[in-house]
Amino acid sequence: MLEPICRWSSFRVLVAAVAVVCVGLLVPPHADCALGDCGQPKTGGLAPTASDALEVLRTAVGSSKCGGLNTCICDVDASQNVTAGDALVVLKKAVGQDVAMTCPCTAGQTTQLLLLIKAQGSYATANLAGTWGLASLASGLGAPWWSRGTTTIQSDGSAAFSLTESNGSTDNFSIRLALASNGIITCTSNCDASFRGALDANETVSVVTMTWASGEQTDGTTELGVVTKRAASYTQADLTGTWGLADVSSGPGAPWWTRGTATIGSNGEFEASFTHSDGSSENVSAVMTLSGTGHIACASGQCPGNFGGALDSGKTVGAITATDGDGSTKLIVICKQAASYSQADLTGTWNLAGLASGADQPWWGRATLTIASDGALSGTIDDSNGASHPQTGTVTIDSSGVVTRSDDPELRCSMDSGKTVMVCTTTR
Repeated sequence: MLEPICRWSSFRVLVAAVAVVCVGLLVPPHADCALGDCGQPKTGGLAPTASDALEVLRTAVGSSKCGGLNTCICDVDASQNVTAGDALVVLKKAVGQDVAMTCPCTAGQTTQLLLLIKAQGSYATANLAGTWGLASLASGLGAPWWSRGTTTIQSDGSAAFSLTESNGSTDNFSIRLALASNGIITCTSNCDASFRGALDANETVSVVTMTWASGEQTDGTTELGVVTKRAASYTQADLTGTWGLADVSSGPGAPWWTRGTATIGSNGEFEASFTHSDGSSENVSAVMTLSGTGHIACASGQCPGNFGGALDSGKTVGAITATDGDGSTKLIVICKQAASYSQADLTGTWNLAGLASGADQPWWGRATLTIASDGALSGTIDDSNGASHPQTGTVTIDSSGVVTRSDDPELRCSMDSGKTVMVCTTTR
């Protein structure tokens, strides 16, 4: 009976120590490190602070979940468990003591979901008119979180949203959008200045990135949304075929992605072969349904919780949100495969939108990229922290629609049969 008493005595001492440090010994943040580095579940900076130590302590006693990040970043002695001892090590580091921190598993890794939307021709705001499904995911302090629902957009860009969030709450709001001639979507009313999106050449899929408004508890959270235009009607047969799938998770299970292919039969029988970001593989069976309004659901089988999404009016791209058993939220994008593809399908201008989970979160990236007829890639990715990253390399596509890049062996993409959308996953 002595061990529990000693453990809780140490806990009280550590709480008091953290409180003292919070008052007067905070280490100022430094831009050299990021939120999500080893021992830093609450702050980014050159070293942890007392708030990081307190979050590790709360995780150790079960009252928190490592700031919503992968719990391995709170396990600073690589013991495979988060204990009060980990919190003490982080606290010592926060006050400048020379102690070592070693985090296990995937700490320090970042997983990314990237969507590339082909731009072609000239656009006008009226091209946005219609009813759209929306699925979005957040990374950072606001995670784990997803949102899904519908928006109706008028020809002048006025948009009314009705959304449900992963915590069960609902949100109804209105904004005004504008679509430039190059396919870039901006918000002219009731949006944060960081909002930007892009519409594909078939005018059925758009992507949006943004950073949540400052001054909130979730300040700096990044969000990626996939918006799919609704057709007049759908039948179950619209799901039949072979689909490429990619997803990314945020929350306790992150960093994490899944990618692979799935075959859906005429009755919704779903058979998939997946690879995960940790190198493991999995075969999954389920039954999928598609309503007359384009809503995708899982009727039975191996699906994550609260699974639901929407299929675009071209019936080649679906965007889905779900919640895993550990509380992680995920955004899933499926792309129907064409009978064949050629290198020419890559040629043109593509707008990119991406979201990261893991060490580099909160992060979004966006860019306008050009792929030449020989696959040469050029352009610059701008990200949510203000940095820019020139892009070079060679992009190739095989006959089944799988896209790879010469200078990024981790990157793999699937192209839809409409040949205007690519969904990719990679690990940094």
